[in-house]
Amino acid sequence: MTTEFIAYYDLREEDMAGNKISDEYKTCDRCGRKHSKVFIVKINDKMLSVGKTCCKKLLGWTLNSTQIHGLRMRMKNNTNLL
Repeated sequence: MTTEFIAYYDLREEDMAGNKISDEYKTCDRCGRKHSKVFIVKINDKMLSVGKTCCKKLLGWTLNSTQIHGLRMRMKNNTNLL
């Protein structure tokens, strides 16, 4: 199985103080449940939206907030993600 990280999104909006104010969600392609923290991954040439917990179950990825922030910064700068 070949996997590639494409993007990570926290879909909950924040106010100026950093408080979450939105309840926007994306449906996970693995479990069908709604998640606010979503990884976009490519598995064997198929793009999937996967919730944070499902990402751990599906791929074994356990990323902490510092690692996720680093991935988001590399996304923003269009540099090599993994």
